[in-house]
Order: sequence, then C-alpha cells, then structure tokens
Amino acid sequence: MQKFLLQNRIEKKVVSEILRNLFPANENNFELTKNEFLEKWENLRKIFAEKILKNKIKKMTPHLQTFFLSLTPLLELRVSIPVGHLKLGVPLFDATLISIFGGLILAKIAIFLLPIAIQILQKWKFFNKILQKIFARTRKKHSKKMAILGEFFLVIFVAVPLPGSGSATAALIAYLFGLSKKLTIFLISIGVFLSGILVAALTFFGEKIWNFFIF
Repeated sequence: MQKFLLQNRIEKKVVSEILRNLFPANENNFELTKNEFLEKWENLRKIFAEKILKNKIKKMTPHLQTFFLSLTPLLELRVSIPVGHLKLGVPLFDATLISIFGGLILAKIAIFLLPIAIQILQKWKFFNKILQKIFARTRKKHSKKMAILGEFFLVIFVAVPLPGSGSATAALIAYLFGLSKKLTIFLISIGVFLSGILVAALTFFGEKIWNFFIF
C-alpha cells in the first residue's frame, strides 16, 4: 500500500512537472487540483489533436492521402480515386493505380484477419450476439445471389461501386459462405481491378461533363 501511494505521488509530480513546462504558472508554487489537472490534460489533448495530428496530415503528400483513403473500409477506391484526383490534385492514372494497390492490400488484410477477429469477439456474449445478427442479415441478403451466380458474385459485388460493397464486406461474405482464402483473394482482386477502372472512368467523364456545363 505504501509503495502504491509513493508511486502515485511520484507519478503526480512527474505529470505536474510536464504540465508546468507546457503551461507555465504565474506563481512560483505550482500545485494542481483535480479540476486543474483535468482541464490542462484536455488542453494538452486538444493541442495534440489540432496541431500535431492536423499538421502531420497536411504534410502527407496527396498520393499518400489517396493511398490511406483506399485502405479505409466502406470508402475504399470508390472514394479515394475521385477525392484523390478532383480534390487532392493527383493525376487520375496515379490515383487509380494507388487506389487499386490499396484495395488489394485491404482485401488481403481483411481475408486473413477477419476469421481471427471473429473468433476473439465470439468469446464475449455481447459481441457474439451482434456478430450473429450481422451474419444472419448478410446470409439472408446474399444467399440467393450466391446460389444463382456462385463464386462469381464476389467479383460483381466488389466491382460495382455501391454503398456497403467493397473488399472488406466481400471478405465477410466469402467467410460466411465457406470460400477458401486463395479463391477469395483471386475473386476480390479481379473485382478491385474492375472497380478501379469503372470508378476512374466515372471520375473522368464526370469531370468532363461538370467542366462542360459549369465552364
């Protein structure tokens, strides 16, 4: 108990010293109350979030920002290509290649990590109930399509850039319907390439039409 109190006092002194350097006090005797500590800690968090993180993001090259967008589940290349080209100024060809590469990486990550994550989450009743609801809804939504189109449905699902589609969701569908990892990677990769070409074409012609009517 004494060791814990001593350690707690030392930690408070260290934190107080750090905060004193960051937020100099007018008085020589600097002591923190609980409210002061929480207030200054919140200021420190805001400084980190607003100044450090934002600066890091701003310093990222447009190509790197496009790449990270393509790695974001549910956004993926259907967002990274138009945003990268139209907003960040990345050439359309570059944005397409970067986004396809990011989509392939996301697919492999999702395919290999998804079963592990599901096994871990199923150990807790709360998460297991949520997972079972997601599984049941996914099976119900896509079972007929899988029965009609078979494994090729995954290619179409990834290739068509609709909300909710993409590599991560396709990996879940493949897992629920028992497809092998090698086959899943192959099918999703084809879908990613087709989706990249389709989104790039839509971005190209959309920009031309926009410029024609506006300018």
